[in-house]
Amino acid sequence: SWLLLAGALTAHGLSKGFYHLVEKPHMDSLYGPDVLREKGGLRTALGNAVTSTRSFKQTLLQKRNKARDQYLEAKKKTKKLEEQLLAMAPPNRSKNEPKKTK
Repeated sequence: SWLLLAGALTAHGLSKGFYHLVEKPHMDSLYGPDVLREKGGLRTALGNAVTSTRSFKQTLLQKRNKARDQYLEAKKKTKKLEEQLLAMAPPNRSKNEPKKTK
């Protein structure tokens, strides 16, 4: 209805007027006219969360890469040791082959 629209527009205009005529001058007198944060509380909190998540992800990736490198190094050492032990072991004899006596 037109009456409701007029009431809403009037309330909005009075609210804006109160802000510009009363609230803003009061805040400027308390905190100074040039005090304005670049980021609000929610934006700062979300930014910190994203930054800490990225940092955590980087730490996990570094730990994963280090663990993978340690695993590959241990695998190489194990393979090398296995080859050395096999080279030192006596040759396998088949079950049907008679034992050599001195």
